[in-house]
Order: sequence, then C-alpha cells, then structure tokens
Amino acid sequence: MALIGASLFPIAVKWVLIGRWKPRRIPLWSVAYVRFWCVRTLIVANPLARLTVGTPMYTLYLRALGAKIGPRTLICTRWVPICTDLLTVGADTVIRKETYLNGFRARDGAIETGPVAIGAGAFVGEHSTLDIGVRLGDTAQLGHASALHEGQSIPAGQRWHGSPARPAPAGCEYLTVPPTRCGRLRRVSYTLVMLLTLTATVGVAEVAVAGLLEARPALVHTLTGAGGPGSWTYYADGLEIAAAMVFGLALLGATLVPALSRVLSRPVRANTVYPLYGVRFTLQRAVARLASTRFTIALFGDSSAIVHYLKALGYRLAPIEQTGSNFGTMLKHEVPALSRVGTGTMVSDGLSMANAEYSSTSFRTALAAIGNHNYLGNNILYPAGGRTGDNCLLATKAMIPVSGPVRENTGLLGSPPSKSRGRSSATTASTTSPPGPGSGAASRPRTATTPGPWPCS
Repeated sequence: MALIGASLFPIAVKWVLIGRWKPRRIPLWSVAYVRFWCVRTLIVANPLARLTVGTPMYTLYLRALGAKIGPRTLICTRWVPICTDLLTVGADTVIRKETYLNGFRARDGAIETGPVAIGAGAFVGEHSTLDIGVRLGDTAQLGHASALHEGQSIPAGQRWHGSPARPAPAGCEYLTVPPTRCGRLRRVSYTLVMLLTLTATVGVAEVAVAGLLEARPALVHTLTGAGGPGSWTYYADGLEIAAAMVFGLALLGATLVPALSRVLSRPVRANTVYPLYGVRFTLQRAVARLASTRFTIALFGDSSAIVHYLKALGYRLAPIEQTGSNFGTMLKHEVPALSRVGTGTMVSDGLSMANAEYSSTSFRTALAAIGNHNYLGNNILYPAGGRTGDNCLLATKAMIPVSGPVRENTGLLGSPPSKSRGRSSATTASTTSPPGPGSGAASRPRTATTPGPWPCS
C-alpha cells in the first residue's frame, strides 16, 4: 500500500496544483514557481518513475500526468518530463537514455514552458536535449549527443545531428535495429509481472525497514547490550553497526556484481535481435543496472584498481598499460562483456558505453570498441559501431561519428565533431602527465609527436 500511495500521490498533486500545463512564463520565487517546484520534485522522486524507465508502465505514468504518447513508444530516459501536457510523442517512437525533454527552461529570471512535439516512428539519440518549441517530423531522427534549439524542426524522414542540430551526411543511420513481433499481450503481461514483482520486493522491503526502525532500540540493546537513546553507547554502537554494514556491502558488491553481471548476460547473444519485454530484455536491463552501480565504480575509479574491476565485469582491456588512473569515478555500460578499450587509452569521467540498441519493438547488443592510445574527455557517449580508431583525442562531450571512414591519428571536438588540422592529436598513456587526486584522469595529456594544444577547427 505504501508503494501504491507513493506512486499515485505525485500524480494527484500535479493535477491539484497545476491542472494542465500551458505555454507560459513563471517568475522565479513567485507562488506559481513554488507550485512548479513542488510538482517537479514529486514527479522526479516518484518510485514508479525511477523503477520503470524503459517499460510500458513508464509511458502509462507519463500519460497519467497528461502527456500525449502514442502506442508502442519506448522512452528510456530517466530524466522525467515535467510539463507533460506539452509533450506529444507519436506511435513507434524511440527516445534513448539520458535525453532531456522537460518542456521548460530557465531564462532571464523566469521558468518558460513550451511544447515538445515528436512524430510517429521517430528516433531521439542518447545524451540529447530538446528545447521548448521544437518538433521532429514522422520517422525523423536526431543523433546522439545532439540538441534541437528553440524553433528548430526536423522535417519528416530526415536525419539530423549536432548542437544545434543540422542535416547529417548521407548514410548516417541511428535507428539500426530491425523490428520484430512485440504485441499487446507481451506488453500487458510484462507490465503485470513487473507490478507484482515491485509489490513483492519493494513493498516487503518497506515493511521490513519500518519494522527495524521501530524496533531499533531493542535491537541494538539485544546485539550490543547498550542502553536506550539516552546513553552515548547507544549511538556509538549504532555507528559501528552501520560501518560494518557499509564495509560488508562494499566487499560483497565487489565480488557479487561482476559474477552476477557475467552470468546474467550470457543468455543475451551479441548481434542477435530480440523482442522487447521478454526474458532476455529483463536480463539485459538487470545487467545494465547492476554493472553500472555508482558505489562500486566510485570505489575503484581514479585508482589502479579500476582496470581490474572492469576486467572482472567483462571488459576487454588486455594488454593493460597501467597509469594509475585509467578511468574516472563515473562510468556507465549496458553490457560490460561487449565493451573494449584499447591499450594505453585514458578515460575521464562520464563515459557511457552504449552497447545496446533499440527499436520500438526490439533490441540487440553489439560491441562498443575504443581504439589504442586514445584520450577521452568528460561526458562522452561511445556507441556501438563508433567510427574512431587508434591514436585519437576525443574532446569533452564530443559526438562520436557512426558513419564514414574510421578516424585515426586525429582529434575530434564538438557535435558534430570537427577534425584536427594537426598531424596527430592523440596521446599515449605512457607520455601523459599523471592526474592529481580526484581528477578523473582529466588532466591535459602530452604527446611526443605534437606538443602543445591541439589545433582543432
């Protein structure tokens, strides 16, 4: 009951405080802004939004908030749209993860709300942003790491990419997974099973935690012999128990997460098309969530231990050229066993290995491979089939090309990426200045062949 109440409460508050969102300007710190802030906070914190991303239940949640979403739409972004009445998404559309389509923006001391319209059969790539007042036509595609600015519109059937978006070169295709059969019965069955699972797990966990909190004084006294809340030993023993649990979970996570991710990913074969909302879809989602656990990545990142942890997860790193900080503390991957990073490569924070591809009815996993002696800046999405090779500098937030020749011995900057004019813009880990503590390997690399800054256009 607690889970159901926590899921329905934000929906009810939205309709009571806001009603229907309309294009308007909300001055900061006004009463209207307070209502906006309350609704936004509750919508984002809803457990239904955090646990059901990428499933039919997530689209039902958005529809309950007022969004106009067509059938068979797949929405994978965890950034929940806020002004849902201004969001229109056509049937059979795919919106990949880490995409922003909030329906509002902050500008000049106010919150401005506006419409976001996406046609049927469209595609929005990962790490993309849709401003207010934009439109994608039917079967239009917006590439990864791209942005549509206010007033931009992609005509039906066209492929655009970049920030601001512009027409992509011929042969640039982002929706690459062929469709398969995924009927209404499969979607309804998956939703019902998910509801039962959440009720049986999250609901039981809530009851157990509430019971432990209620019985905490007696429990601590039984375990440690400490007095009640009036005794200082009560709090000291509570801290000891908490510390033991944290260190125990750290030890357990470092061994269980790699083992479970390897076992669960085995039934999902690479380059094989599977329908959504089946057993293999569930396994792939479980692997992505488990292997991207923030705690374990942060525990080993920015240290020499990270490469060994990633190898345990299934990364292909051999031969390892140890620098002491090959990867930062923020790293995401969907199938670790299909992630390959070449020797001598250094990675800053925020790398996302996108080795799972989706259509509105199907998905498949594929190898995402980064070449040897690369240097990657912060917040880079590297998709399966990325067209970069050895000895490359990939600047912060650069868009990785998915068509054309393989780029080698160069630097790529921006979205769409512009190419370096120099002979070589790459780096090797052996000639890189060591990063400082907590730097996420983001120190500027040096190269023996091209000293000084890289001349990027």
